[in-house]
Amino acid sequence: MVRPGFTMLELILVLVILALAAGLVVPALNSFARGRQMLDGAGRLLAVMQYAQTRAMNSGRPQRLRLDPNSGNYWVTARNDGQFVRIATDSGQTYQLPAQVQAAWDAPVDETGQGYVEFDPDGGHDVVTLRLTDARGSQVLIACASPAEPYRIITGTSAPEAR
Repeated sequence: MVRPGFTMLELILVLVILALAAGLVVPALNSFARGRQMLDGAGRLLAVMQYAQTRAMNSGRPQRLRLDPNSGNYWVTARNDGQFVRIATDSGQTYQLPAQVQAAWDAPVDETGQGYVEFDPDGGHDVVTLRLTDARGSQVLIACASPAEPYRIITGTSAPEAR
């Protein structure tokens, strides 16, 4: 009497096909994860920039985003008695870009030689283009076209045109 079902050979063949398909998909997923890591890092950096801008408008004091392109560290400072000092809240912590992501920007430089983006109490800010590059050479920009426009993430290679 013949029972309906699959033979052991058929089940093994299906498992081999599934293993081969998984072997082809995993490298693509790794590449996707690396690309997402850079976009996630850009999103975190943009959120800190937006926080600094909101804090400047709420406090009535200019705020600066500082970024060390060599280490990938960034943090927020506030003007206090004529000097910019690190803010004394949890948001004043040092943030880190993801590993393998390099940063470059065309920011103004202060008297210590450190670059920054300044956010003013009236909502305006410096116009700076921040370029993030991963190990594969993919680039993401954080930029704006004017002091009145918000910063945004651009996943191409061209910055917004100034108006």
